[in-house]
Amino acid sequence: MDSSLKFEIFSKMDFSDPQIVSLRDANPSPKDYSESSGKMKIISAFGEKIYKFLFHSELKPDKWDTSESYRENFDESKKDLLFKCFGQPGTGIYLRKNKVYKALIENCRIPIMWEGKKKVMERRPDPIIKSNFYFWFNENYCKKNQIQIQNFFLELFEETIAEYGFLCEYEEYKRSNHYFEKLPNGSLQRYEGQDLHISLPGVYWMNVFGKTYTDFFGESKLNKIKIYEKRKLNDKSYLLKLAPDSDYYLNNKNEFAIHAESIKKILGESSFYQKNKKSEIYISPWR
Repeated sequence: MDSSLKFEIFSKMDFSDPQIVSLRDANPSPKDYSESSGKMKIISAFGEKIYKFLFHSELKPDKWDTSESYRENFDESKKDLLFKCFGQPGTGIYLRKNKVYKALIENCRIPIMWEGKKKVMERRPDPIIKSNFYFWFNENYCKKNQIQIQNFFLELFEETIAEYGFLCEYEEYKRSNHYFEKLPNGSLQRYEGQDLHISLPGVYWMNVFGKTYTDFFGESKLNKIKIYEKRKLNDKSYLLKLAPDSDYYLNNKNEFAIHAESIKKILGESSFYQKNKKSEIYISPWR
C-alpha cells in the first residue's frame, strides 16, 4: 500500500504579467508576439511572493525547471528567469527537493496558440482559478515528517490566499478520483474532479475551504460537522481534519469513507465530484 502524501491547492491569485496578457489578448501573429514579448521585462509579483515563501521555507526546493528535467538550481542566481516563466500564461513550474518531494505549480491562464503562421486559434476564457499547486511527497519522508508536511500545506494555503486545498495519502486520492474505463482496444484512465468551476474533488483526510466556500456553504452547515479537528483560519477559511494522522485514516478507510459521505450530505452532495456523474448535476459558487 502506497502511504505517500500529496496535496493540492487552488487559488484565484494570478501569476501572469499584465503586459503579456494584454499582448496575448491583442491576438498578434507569432512573429509579432515573439518580437514584442522579447522587448518586455516579464515579471510576476505573485511568482516573486511564492519564490520568497519557498526560499525561506524548511522545505525549500533544490531544483526547478519548466519540465521534469530539473536543470536549474533554486537560488537567487536564476530568480529573474523563474519570475519570467511564472509570468507567462499556461506555464508549469516543476520543483524538486531530493528524497522529499516533487511539485508542479501552474499558471492556469490560457496561452496564445496559432494555426500556421498567422491565425490565432480560438481559446476558451481564462478560468477563475488561476493558479494550482500540486505536491507529491516521498513515502519514506512521510513516515516521520507528517506534522512538518501538514504545517507546510497550511502555510502555503494561507500564502496563496487559496480557495480550496486538501492533503491526503495518494492511495486515498486514487480510490476517490481515479477513473478507469475498459475499451475494445485498451483502456481509458485519468484523474477527475479537479475543475473547481464544476465541483470540488472530494472530502479527504485534511480539507481547507476558503472564504468563497465558507460563504457558499454557510457557517451554520460547517458548524454542524463533527470531526477530529475543525478550525477557523485567519481569512475565514475552515480546516476540516478527519483523523489525527493519515495512517490512522487509511487503516480505518471504510469508517472514514462513510464519514466523508456524511460531510458531503451536510454541505450538499451536488457540490462534490461523483464518479460517472455528468457535469450538469453539480452546483458550485463559480457557475
